[in-house]
Amino acid sequence: MRRVVLLLSIVIFFTNCSSSEEKVQKLLSDISSQTEFNGLVYVENGNEVLYNDKLISSDGALNAIEGDSRNYLASLTKLFTEITVVKLVEEGKLNLNSTISNYRENFQPSYGKVLTLENLLKMSSGLPRELNGDNLTNSLKLDDKGFAGAFLDTIPDMELSFQPGSNYEYSNLNYWLLGAVVEEVTGLNLDQAYAKYIFDPLKMNNSGYFLQEGNSINGYNKDNGKWKLDKTDYKSRYASGGAYASLQDLVKLSKALKGTAFLNDTSLSYLYGEDQTIEVYGSLPSYTNMIYINRKEDVTLIVLNNIGVPDLNKMSDIKNGVEQALGIASQKKQSPKKKITLTNISALNDSIPIEKAMKDWAIAILEADKNKMLNIFNNNAAKNGLMDMNDPTWDELVRIKNEWPNLKIYGYRWVEDQNPKGIELWLHCDGDQRIALQWVMENKRGKVEALFIKPDNMTWLGQEFK
Repeated sequence: MRRVVLLLSIVIFFTNCSSSEEKVQKLLSDISSQTEFNGLVYVENGNEVLYNDKLISSDGALNAIEGDSRNYLASLTKLFTEITVVKLVEEGKLNLNSTISNYRENFQPSYGKVLTLENLLKMSSGLPRELNGDNLTNSLKLDDKGFAGAFLDTIPDMELSFQPGSNYEYSNLNYWLLGAVVEEVTGLNLDQAYAKYIFDPLKMNNSGYFLQEGNSINGYNKDNGKWKLDKTDYKSRYASGGAYASLQDLVKLSKALKGTAFLNDTSLSYLYGEDQTIEVYGSLPSYTNMIYINRKEDVTLIVLNNIGVPDLNKMSDIKNGVEQALGIASQKKQSPKKKITLTNISALNDSIPIEKAMKDWAIAILEADKNKMLNIFNNNAAKNGLMDMNDPTWDELVRIKNEWPNLKIYGYRWVEDQNPKGIELWLHCDGDQRIALQWVMENKRGKVEALFIKPDNMTWLGQEFK
């Protein structure tokens, strides 16, 4: 779905540079002046390292990370989980077509007998984004040996938003359940499993899941315009976002994923997919990261930050700019777009509470009022659909309102003949950028169970969609 967006300014910069290394350096210098970075960037093409240095645009008041510094990875953790799973497939301990309940016999939710490991890995389960959207850092319970499986066996039975395998929707809960399966078949907690299958073989000595007593990882987030130290232990993000690593360790991993000594061809083909790329973005309030490996072109890009980068679009701008500097065309395939019919928002009926709420929510988006957006959404959400102010969705909506000065409401529609069902709001600007925001719900009298985001021809959370 993502495509390279060639910004005119970047093209002009590149025409003044004579080598790939100079082009990359110029790109990073320009982008660092457009938003705040406090981290490291590594760019490799073939055997040539084009950039391996700090990228800092703050005033120097924040502690900078070094090549061996531990940094929370956020969703880059999912790559560790996926690698561990395919390693277990290689050993014959897992089958991607088997269900959760095939491995966790005490798993109580009924969907355990339906959802396969493939559904979880490919984000095609129909499960909500979070187990508890109102409590992102304390909703997971680990036992005294560091296992989460027993807790996850007892999570609520949830109605899936679509037939498994028929659609795509991002869910961190998918990877929590994969972590529980890994625990069961290995007899190891997540920290031990990552170490056995990834960190120890590759000598990734500054990577892990559990922090040793007395150690901490320091990140920074902005509070009322000032950077604030964040010492949160993010292990509660578990197999979807709780691991840490250093840049040096991730470079070791990237090199291992280019050969066949660490994983076999079948596993590598699964990880890279048809477009032969691994592209993962990770964001927590105080950490912003990316890893991109293009197997066909032999390119590696790793970005680690110990701050919450204010403009996440710049992360994908780095990736796009590096591709352009190296003359690489994106391998992503464009899917055909469906035609839909929208109704003018003025037709929303104030006597129907959910339609009145959607109209008010649309106004809050146009006003870039994220507190109002959150309150309206949560006032109409089921318990398992509640969202948190720390969710990056709200800042992204404010960003597109600020960047699209002519942002308008395109219209709305009720989605009733396909899954997920619900009411969908469409926004657009003068260009081709569009975004659909769907409140997932069974009918007009129900509660909102989730928020589905459908970007089109735009960047969302640092990733591009066409």
